[in-house]
Amino acid sequence: MIDGFSGGPARKDSGNAAIALSKGRGISIRNCKASAGTGVFLTHSRVDGAGVFANNDLSLAGKAMEPGEFEATVSGNRLPGESTGNIK
Repeated sequence: MIDGFSGGPARKDSGNAAIALSKGRGISIRNCKASAGTGVFLTHSRVDGAGVFANNDLSLAGKAMEPGEFEATVSGNRLPGESTGNIK
């Protein structure tokens, strides 16, 4: 579980995500905030098993995640470029 993380990639122009996950199961990410200049908040590969992606403020990120699908219960997230809203 990642809870309360605030930040972005070490180098804003690196192309790296703020959080990169690989080979996980039941991952939950909640109450996190992307810093200004974050291109992609979350990248993931080979992550399965339902987790939670909730109450994250991604409004300052360019994209929420890559690839665009994540097996999780999703609610209450502020999307990139939005002042309020949920990931659909």
